[in-house]
Amino acid sequence: AGSLIHTRDSVVAVEAASVTELADPTGAGDAYLAALLVGLRSDATLEVAGRMGSLAAAFCVEHRGPQGHNFDATTFRARYAAAFGAELPQTVRLAA
Repeated sequence: AGSLIHTRDSVVAVEAASVTELADPTGAGDAYLAALLVGLRSDATLEVAGRMGSLAAAFCVEHRGPQGHNFDATTFRARYAAAFGAELPQTVRLAA
């Protein structure tokens, strides 16, 4: 259903990234938080960082176990664009 990021001044609604298959929800929250932090450390907006979290959680739930998923920067950027209809800003640094 997505998520809400609450700040002192506002609430940012983040849509859920679609998943190809729901295999296991274990670790989805951790994946969301990790990608959210990567976005924030790259000075992304809360909306972009939240979308990154949503997408990382989608990758996670498509595989069994909390660490059964993987993706590279190219795959993440392409799926981000497909999921949200916008390019992930180039200022967002994804680990190689």
